[in-house]
Amino acid sequence: MARPDGYAPVAPCTLVIFGVTGDLTHRKLMPALYDLSCHGVLPSRFGLVGVGRRELSDQDLAALLQKAVDDHYGSDLVDGAVCGRVLQAPRYVQGEFDDPRTYDRLVHTLREVEGQRAEPGNRIFYLATPPSAFAAIIQGLGDAGLGSRARASRAAVRPPTCSLPAPRRASTAGRASSSRSPSAATSAAEGRSIAW
Repeated sequence: MARPDGYAPVAPCTLVIFGVTGDLTHRKLMPALYDLSCHGVLPSRFGLVGVGRRELSDQDLAALLQKAVDDHYGSDLVDGAVCGRVLQAPRYVQGEFDDPRTYDRLVHTLREVEGQRAEPGNRIFYLATPPSAFAAIIQGLGDAGLGSRARASRAAVRPPTCSLPAPRRASTAGRASSSRSPSAATSAAEGRSIAW
């Protein structure tokens, strides 16, 4: 059944944010999720799991994410009911991104969250981390079986926050002065979404 705005309903899903305590989540992701909720495009069954290195409780995470929305919009303008749809009992997994135990805890937490609020396996893994952590996180997700092709899992990475040097042109002798191709530089500069 289509929504009143003509778009198809969004399937229940879980958003897992690596680097949930960082600046990107605070300044960009949480305000964007709140905005999606304001426009009614978040699924009614939505789970939010944060992964980070700091020690936090689930309640600490909820307060941190609420503060991000309040800081962006102003606490006097934030609709508590709308924000509640985004922050309906977020869960936190503490650990290092290169530690297999972090992913064991994440698997356990996802089972709990998806048993209550979301569709099992329909997940988005958002890597709000420095690019140097991407490979370890993707490897950890794969090793933990969280990137199965049988499930609707996706990974999204943040675009780099620095500009890349322009690729060098071929020298007059016809040899390339850099092994990096223009398409590689362009690809590296764009955010990537990876479906296993």
